[in-house]
Amino acid sequence: MVNSSSTDSTDMPYSTKHLSRFQLASLIRLGDLYIPGTEKLPCFSKSKCLQHLDVVMDGLHPDDIAGVRWLLVALRFVPKFMLRKLMSMMDHHDQYPEWVACPLRLVNLAFKGLVMSLYYSGLPVEGNQLPGVLEKIGYQLHCETDGTIEEQSSARSVS
Repeated sequence: MVNSSSTDSTDMPYSTKHLSRFQLASLIRLGDLYIPGTEKLPCFSKSKCLQHLDVVMDGLHPDDIAGVRWLLVALRFVPKFMLRKLMSMMDHHDQYPEWVACPLRLVNLAFKGLVMSLYYSGLPVEGNQLPGVLEKIGYQLHCETDGTIEEQSSARSVS
């Protein structure tokens, strides 16, 4: 695994209209815990996917953005070992009573969804001459039709 250096909120390479530098540093910290990187794939912070943070967050409801902001501030003060425990609890939410499991699922959806959406988006990264994450894992979206749709369209237009 590739270790990422700790992120200092004073040295942010990205700016966003949705998060403060402090909140962005917290998201980067969480992202690197979710995606620490490997020999072949970059960690979250090194992937440069944060360039598209505003694109992803523009689609969120304002109340959801407010919740994400609040949680990012709160989680910035939590030590990494406790974040790892929280992440484990979120992954195993079914082992907890529903009153605990429900908020765990919601927080997991918010943060894991945001991190994974950014990392695996396939959106072009400005200034990056290296292959993106999707290219490195060999993913290519490919769709083929079986001809049925075209045949049905042709049959309708003839009649």
